[in-house]
Amino acid sequence: MEVLSPPRAAHGPVAAAQPGPRSPLSRYLADAVDVLAEEDPALAAVLHEAHAQQEARLHLTATATLTDPTVPAAFALALSAGGAAGDRMEQLALERARTLFGAPHARLLSCTPAAAVAELAGGAPLTPLTDPAPPHEVTATAEGGPRTLVATLRPAPRAADFTRLRRHADELGARLIVDTTAVTRLVAAGLHPSPLPHAEVWVTGLGGATLVLAADVVDLPAEQPAAAAAARLLDLAARDDYRSATAEAVANARELAAELQMLGWTVATGGTDTTVVELCLDGDAPRAAALRQALASVGLLVDAYDTALLLGTQAVTLRGCRGGEMRQLAALLTEIRRTIDDARPTGFHRQSARAAVRRLASEFPVPQRSLVTPRPGELW
Repeated sequence: MEVLSPPRAAHGPVAAAQPGPRSPLSRYLADAVDVLAEEDPALAAVLHEAHAQQEARLHLTATATLTDPTVPAAFALALSAGGAAGDRMEQLALERARTLFGAPHARLLSCTPAAAVAELAGGAPLTPLTDPAPPHEVTATAEGGPRTLVATLRPAPRAADFTRLRRHADELGARLIVDTTAVTRLVAAGLHPSPLPHAEVWVTGLGGATLVLAADVVDLPAEQPAAAAAARLLDLAARDDYRSATAEAVANARELAAELQMLGWTVATGGTDTTVVELCLDGDAPRAAALRQALASVGLLVDAYDTALLLGTQAVTLRGCRGGEMRQLAALLTEIRRTIDDARPTGFHRQSARAAVRRLASEFPVPQRSLVTPRPGELW
């Protein structure tokens, strides 16, 4: 892999290709949307409508966030890069990853985190274990050979206990692999413990690729995935405003949890240390599904898992919502719940709630330099 060297002064045609408002890359991106609208108006209309709908709703799902548009722009611009340019982008991403997360070794793979975990486990089947660290999914390879314990973190109100997972792996004589995709934003901001040094290998989705971090060298095939998007995302994650925005989202989640508890909801674990609030519904799965659908009908998007609702504050925080808005959202959630629990006529109440959501969405629009990402998966 090529070693990064200091930039040199450019001359001639190369100088014209340097980044800037009039560079070919800038014109390429600026013209793309206009050309799409002109040459494929049907597709452009669908995309426009989808983005307009996202902005008119309030995303309280556990994983929703706003994505800086420079991340997908970097992805698009790098599609034609290869050879030395691809090597340089990959090395830049890996250097940033090692610095941000304090890992001696890093690799980028152009696959999902689940596929990377399967590769790291040697292709051996993984079977679920009995909740050694709920609510996270914990699996292990079968006995009879080198064992691997895999912990896939889920969005949850409390931080994962990596010491406990390490102890469980040691009891099995297994190495520990942790997938933190659901909480990597918190780890990057210093608001959640790091899996290292407890885990031998740490996996996370990143900008359309999968980042593998480890204390020792990981034997995986070399690939050149969406390194430019990953590098850009890591640069953003290292900034103070990224950390402060994530801390504000945690503060909002605590405010939302406290207000919901005061309004009579059962908040799992009594609160939250993350951007996630879990609301227990007394073992009633149909009620959880009905509530999710009712909330969606007024423009509030939440997650329903089994017998609970899972709320996230990342997206609304990045839109500018703070404590006062968390209290308004708690009141709206409670009003919709009452229409279901008390079998009230839904028309007036939901119309009122829908209008309140529209007011909040209008008062706190998606920032110009952001895109709503309802299910980021590999984007934090």
